[in-house]
Amino acid sequence: MTRFACLYPEKDASSKIELKSATNFIEDFGLPILIISDRGSYFTSYDFQRLCDENRILHSLNSTSHLQGNEMVQRSHKIILCTIIMSIDNTDQKDCNSKNMEVEKKFK
Repeated sequence: MTRFACLYPEKDASSKIELKSATNFIEDFGLPILIISDRGSYFTSYDFQRLCDENRILHSLNSTSHLQGNEMVQRSHKIILCTIIMSIDNTDQKDCNSKNMEVEKKFK
């Protein structure tokens, strides 16, 4: 698989939960060659690094100084956000981009 994203919604973000999600991904889809992630503490934890090392998974961390460093992730986030907005708000695709921009401004 290339450029494949999978979501595992969780109520909390911790290294234990992230490890569970990564394990679920591996069980569902097999071992990835590469994981690209942000520098969140759960991705930089010893346990996550050990999971990658034990399974010979390359782990690449995005640059924190340049948010557009990984355009694929940014596009995925936009699609995910649009999908969530449309499912909650009964918004059609045409209005989604304007609502997406409103939501993005709130998080900046």
